[in-house]
Amino acid sequence: NFLAATHECEWKSRIMDGAGRGGGIRRCDKNKTVVEISLYNELTGSIPSELGRLWNLRTLYLGRNHLTGTIPTELGMIRKLSSLSLQWNDLS
Repeated sequence: NFLAATHECEWKSRIMDGAGRGGGIRRCDKNKTVVEISLYNELTGSIPSELGRLWNLRTLYLGRNHLTGTIPTELGMIRKLSSLSLQWNDLS
């Protein structure tokens, strides 16, 4: 759950298998700040606008999911974001 009380650096995928599914927080810096998220083949619903609070995020890979809705404008406020992948979803 993106909104759980667990620290972001502890987020893990519920699926980690050899079938090309899984992901999670791929990298945090020395200050336990999330800098890379990769989640694929397991997400449904909309992209939470709260991801825009991850100010130091550099990579966000949410491709190959079943995400719907619009891309939150808050993602555009992450100034360090240099790589964004949202392909193969049902976003409008």
